Amino acid sequence: MKSQMIRISLLLSWGLLLMLGLLSWGVKEPDPVAAYAPPHAGEAAPNASFHFWQINEIFSCPDGSAQFVEMVTGSTGQQFLENQVLRATSGAQTHSFIFPNNSPDYNTTPKSLLIATAGFGSLPGGITPDFILPANFIFTVGSGSVELVGAATLLISYSSGGLPLDGITSLGQGGATGVNSPRNFAGQTSSISCPAVPNLTLTKTADAPGTGIVEAGGVLSYTITVFNSGNAAATSALITDAVPISTTYVPNSASNGGSFSSGIISWPNLTINPATSLTRAFQVTVSGTVTTGNKITNTAYITSAQGVSATGFSVVTVGDVASGKTYLPLILKNS
Repeated sequence: MKSQMIRISLLLSWGLLLMLGLLSWGVKEPDPVAAYAPPHAGEAAPNASFHFWQINEIFSCPDGSAQFVEMVTGSTGQQFLENQVLRATSGAQTHSFIFPNNSPDYNTTPKSLLIATAGFGSLPGGITPDFILPANFIFTVGSGSVELVGAATLLISYSSGGLPLDGITSLGQGGATGVNSPRNFAGQTSSISCPAVPNLTLTKTADAPGTGIVEAGGVLSYTITVFNSGNAAATSALITDAVPISTTYVPNSASNGGSFSSGIISWPNLTINPATSLTRAFQVTVSGTVTTGNKITNTAYITSAQGVSATGFSVVTVGDVASGKTYLPLILKNS
C-alpha cells in the first residue's frame, strides 16, 4: 500500500509539471522598448534607452554664434539621455556636450530634439531649444563631424568647406543640403536666417626652399591667404605683417602693391567677398649671424570695417640646408 501511494504522488507531481510546461509553451520575453508604458503613480520608471536617436540636421551661422543640431527617433522609450555625449570633431580637435537631463517625455516617437546655442534662439524665427549648446560647438573651419556617442546613430560628417555657412542652408545625412528647418520636442518648427556678416580666416606659410629649414643668410618667401566663409563682404580690410626678428625685408617684394614702413608690411582698403579668398606675399633675408637651431616666427593679421579679424603664423627653423642632401659616390672606370 505504501509503495502504491508513492507511485500516485509521483504521477500527480509529473502531471502538474507537464501542465505548467504546456501553459508556458511559446511565451516570449517582452521587448522592454516596444512594451514601454508610462509608470503608474509610485512606480519607478523602467530602464529604457537612448540608442535610436539619429543626427538629422546641423546648422551654423558664419561666426559660429548661432548653431543647432537636430536629432530624430522613430522609437518610443528613448528618453534616457542624461550624461550621454554629443560630440563635434575636426581632426584632432573635439567639442563635447553632456546632456544634463533626459528628454522631456518617455514618448519619443516620432519626435525631434533641438540642441542649439543661445544665439540661435535670439534670431528672428528662432524657436525654443530643448538643450543649450555653447557657441562654436560645431567646427566651421576644415572638415568635421557631429555624432551622439555610443548610439546606433548616423553621424553627419563634412569635408573641408562642406559645412554651409551662407546663413540659410543646413547640412543633413549623406551631404544633403537645403533651407534649415529645425524642430523641437514640442513640435515647433521654423527656419532662421543669420545676419549678413563676413567670417575671415587667415593662413600663413613660408617657403623655405622645400626643406622646412632656412640657412643663415638665406631668403624666406611668405604667403598670406585670407578666406571669407561668411555671407557678406569684408570691406576696408587691412592686412599687416611685421618683419620677424633677425630678418630684413627684401625691397619691393610685397605683392599686389603692398607697402613697407617702420618694419611693417601692409595691404589696406581690401574687399573680400563671400566664398572668396585672396593671397598676398613678400620676402625677407635671414641674418647671416643667426645661430643654427633658432626659430623664426612670423604672424600676419587682418581686420575689417565690420569688426571681423583673424591671425595666422608660421615657424621656420634656421639650419644647414645642405645637411638634408644625399650625395652618391663617384665611380671611375679604368681606361
